[in-house]
Amino acid sequence: MSAPSPVSESQYKDAEKWIEDFYHLMGTLDLPKFTSTYLKEDVLFHFTNLPPMKGRESLFSVFGLLGGVCTSITHKVTDLKVLSDRIMAASTVDYIFINGEQCSMNAFAILHKTPEEEQASQYFIYGDFTPCYQILGNLKAAAEAEESEART
Repeated sequence: MSAPSPVSESQYKDAEKWIEDFYHLMGTLDLPKFTSTYLKEDVLFHFTNLPPMKGRESLFSVFGLLGGVCTSITHKVTDLKVLSDRIMAASTVDYIFINGEQCSMNAFAILHKTPEEEQASQYFIYGDFTPCYQILGNLKAAAEAEESEART
């Protein structure tokens, strides 16, 4: 296995714009448009410590949970590395939920793509999503309590 080669300054700038647009579209929560724009149909998706998942639809099992309960997701890239076969981005991610609660966390993504490709063949996400899951749990419990009250 050989080391990836460096990229030119213009390729770096293109990758910087690509990741900016990638995170912007992700923040709209339009998963069908996001996945079809930035990920190959048979993308290999690695989310934290879960086993790898294959295909664009695999992202729906992870991010689909946010659709009805998250009003905003923004990424601020804090470090970006661009190689000839991948983009690596560290970011601060801010979530705002429908109940007004907010969650901020650090995350790290690796996207396998060459500078010439528009879509990634592999997508890795690493981060501690526990605070967000806690808010999701609170929202689910509140919805269940409301539903239970409505039945009585």
